[in-house]
Amino acid sequence: MIAEVRGSTVYAFECYDVKDYLKAYNFRWDPDKRAWVKDLTNGTLRFLQQLGFEIVKPTPKEVSPELYRELKELYPKAFEHQIVGAGLALQERSFLLGDEPGVGKTFTGIIYLDYLLYKGLVKYGLVFCPASIKRQWQQEFHKWVGETALVLEGDPRQRKRFRKLFFHSRYPVLILNYELLLRKDVQEFLAQIAGESFAVVLDEASRVKSPTSKTFRVMKRLLAKTPYKLAMTGTPIENHLGEFWAIGHLLKGQEFMSQEEFEENHCKVIRIRVPYRPYYVPKVVGYKNLRKFLYRVEPFYIRRKKSDVKDMPELVEYEREIPASDIQKLIESRIIELASDKKGVEELATLQLLRVVADDPSLLLESSSPTAQLIAQEFGMYLQKISKVPKLEELETILEEHDSKVVVFTSFARMARKIAQHFGKQAIWLTGELSGDEKARRVGLFKSSDEKKILVATDTLTYGISMDEADVLVHFDIPWSVGKLIQRTDRIYRVTSTQGKSVYYLISEGTERKVWEILSSKRSLFSKVVEGEIMGGVKDEIIKALKGKAVRKTA
Repeated sequence: MIAEVRGSTVYAFECYDVKDYLKAYNFRWDPDKRAWVKDLTNGTLRFLQQLGFEIVKPTPKEVSPELYRELKELYPKAFEHQIVGAGLALQERSFLLGDEPGVGKTFTGIIYLDYLLYKGLVKYGLVFCPASIKRQWQQEFHKWVGETALVLEGDPRQRKRFRKLFFHSRYPVLILNYELLLRKDVQEFLAQIAGESFAVVLDEASRVKSPTSKTFRVMKRLLAKTPYKLAMTGTPIENHLGEFWAIGHLLKGQEFMSQEEFEENHCKVIRIRVPYRPYYVPKVVGYKNLRKFLYRVEPFYIRRKKSDVKDMPELVEYEREIPASDIQKLIESRIIELASDKKGVEELATLQLLRVVADDPSLLLESSSPTAQLIAQEFGMYLQKISKVPKLEELETILEEHDSKVVVFTSFARMARKIAQHFGKQAIWLTGELSGDEKARRVGLFKSSDEKKILVATDTLTYGISMDEADVLVHFDIPWSVGKLIQRTDRIYRVTSTQGKSVYYLISEGTERKVWEILSSKRSLFSKVVEGEIMGGVKDEIIKALKGKAVRKTA
């Protein structure tokens, strides 16, 4: 239980079991703060300590006046919040910048690395980021500090030649994607860099969130060799609190919280039977003591929203419910029926087909999934006759309502190409199969061309890339991740935005509506961490809801 002192008031959190004692001591319930509240006295604190509360008093984060003035002089183009963010990170050395997507974290990361190099505190700088935005990072370095950071890419032979170039470069900052961490030659390259002083920036740090992955383990060993590391992500939690812990552990290690301590103090665990195992295994079903967790993170973490740093233009969101056709309803029922007989990965893969059906059932004809092929055999005659796609018709209506550039997100590459083909010369598609250079070329063409008004992309565009030139964004389908939903919208809604933005959610009747209801309840995820309401992962909740639907259908 936590009691927080703010000025002359004390707030008691996470204390359901002792609420009757608090009432008797004249505490009152504040529904907005979700806490029991009372004026502060020494007697009050003694009473709370006797009940077992931990008393905390938050301290405001401040950058020293000397460092603030120096950063302002060196980086005059930076916004106030970027100077403050970089200053706090430099003071703490290891820091998590959790600013909302679109606030401008990239320049903050550049200031952090550039200042350390300028002061001679490190010899090298490393930037890890998704492959799709490596070139954008290089452009941002040149834009803001007039320097050319080097991008690591190519095959092993090309990377070997690159190593010599890097160690003789004028500006020793290396930009590389997370996947390269698993390459043996890159690990040897990084070991050579780690032999000297260096600093690391992790952009979209939620990419390294699984403690059981090899990428996490390799990154952990690298970061242990330097005190200077800045993790940046607008979505430190996409599905569960363990992802937040993982990033904090990468930065601070045991100093922050061991995995054993996290599981014991903050995870609700049950033991379940697993087929073919003679013993029960633990499963995390929820989280506890969330306020206490945040106090452990607070010294090296800050999050600002766009509304915190400037008066933002209006963001208007529209839900468009799309009626399901008869064939969509039939196939949905059949997929849920088939999923009820599967477990684990097979069950998830089968249920994911429901997302395809919500977009365009005819895509199942091109799928290599065994379940999709079975559906294609059963319904092939109807699938081949589909001439109208309800979501495409709705998208046409939206485009007629707006005379501006539009970004359309879909989870499926085949759907992205089909949408772009439908709209002809005014559309460009962007999927993960394209090379980094080709993606950059297409993004540049969309930004600069008056002819190209529609960019249709998969989630390869989700992270890091600004599309502020567009005033409209359409979620053609709904991802099963709160983080992706937030990242998609914030491609067009940036701290640099000067015009109002419109966001449309195309929600197919039936299963997708159920998914949307669950995601909507989770969209305030970060504030809910503070209020202590998170329970379990989003995907788990969706699967549970759909399985329940299957049970009701077969009952």
